[in-house]
Amino acid sequence: MQVAEKQIFREAALERLSTPDRLDQGLTIVGSAGWIALAGLVALIVGGTIWSLTIKVPITVPGSGILLEPGGMLEVTTGSRGRLVSFSVTPGAEIAKGMEIARFDQSEIASQLTTAEAELKDLKAEREQISAFQSRKRPMLAAASNQKRQAYEEHIKFLEVRLKQLAERDKGNLDLLAKGFIASQKVLDTQLEIGQADEQRSRDVNGLRELDLDETKQKLQDDQEILQIDIKIGSATRKVENLADQLARESVVTSPYAGRVVELKVKPGEIVERGAPMFTLIPKGEATAADKARDELTAVVYVAPGEGKQIKTGMPVALSVSTAPREEYGFLMGKIRYVAEVPSTPEGMMYTLKNKQLVTNLSNNAAPIEVVVELERDAATPSGYRWSSSRGPDLKINGGTLTQADIELRGLPLLSLVIPPLRQIWTP
Repeated sequence: MQVAEKQIFREAALERLSTPDRLDQGLTIVGSAGWIALAGLVALIVGGTIWSLTIKVPITVPGSGILLEPGGMLEVTTGSRGRLVSFSVTPGAEIAKGMEIARFDQSEIASQLTTAEAELKDLKAEREQISAFQSRKRPMLAAASNQKRQAYEEHIKFLEVRLKQLAERDKGNLDLLAKGFIASQKVLDTQLEIGQADEQRSRDVNGLRELDLDETKQKLQDDQEILQIDIKIGSATRKVENLADQLARESVVTSPYAGRVVELKVKPGEIVERGAPMFTLIPKGEATAADKARDELTAVVYVAPGEGKQIKTGMPVALSVSTAPREEYGFLMGKIRYVAEVPSTPEGMMYTLKNKQLVTNLSNNAAPIEVVVELERDAATPSGYRWSSSRGPDLKINGGTLTQADIELRGLPLLSLVIPPLRQIWTP
């Protein structure tokens, strides 16, 4: 029985192998479908090149900062030292200028005030006693003085009558002496009596004057005694008033500003030193005319010192605020208003931010460049500012909100990112 030979290759392949030249058929270089595909590829390459030259990719510098209102942020400090017994503000609370915000325990000043009030009371009581004594003494002194005065006046009248009599006697004696009827000794005795009476009258007149002088002296002494106690009372009164004013001033703390509280820095029960900050607020109604002419909100952004030198005023900025996720609302748009010429110090940042931890976070252990961003207004959005891809959130954007910033330095064609040497053409 003959076994059939197994066929491994197809007949068409064996036939093509037997006649490889196939000279009887025409040569096809590229088919019509190939030409269409080639043209599409060339068009795609040319279009892609033009597109990559037209489309520009922004080159940005990142930064971190905070939104601030025209008045910035202010710290309310205390002008006294003491234990804080009550604190009536909370974060987010709106407070008015002059509002009582805290009370301190000032028991030492209160004790001094109590002592001063007791001293004043004692001095007033002493004055009343002195005045009462003088009132009782005055009539008795006046009565004694009047009695002496009356005695002097009566004696003077007596002496005046006596002097007239002696004068008449002396005249008669002189006539008799001239006629030789009496001795000269009698004339001398009468004249001696006249001299003695006249001297006594002079002493009585001087006695009246001394009475007037004594009354004046006594009145001056009484007035001086009252004046001295009044001076002591006045000094004690001023001391009481000063201590009462000090107690009221150092026991109660009022806010010198109106605004919204953003951070508390003390709590009840603590000993607060004089001049220590109690809380930070964003002021309301304290903006200057220049501030009011500009936008209500600005962003203070800090960037790395090396990158900060590339930033110029007028450059666009995209801000991502913490209260409005950018995935949902996009970016808050703005432009550069001011760029600091020198890096910021911690003291300078503290003056602006009023928060030590925030200064540490935003400085990133370096000396960043401070940049002020002016937000672009848009009356059609709920916030009043322009957003990149939506109307923004349905809420007001307040000062004190943290933000991340992307500052656009320039735009480069997409092709320069694929072919790095081409960047030199567009790099200024």
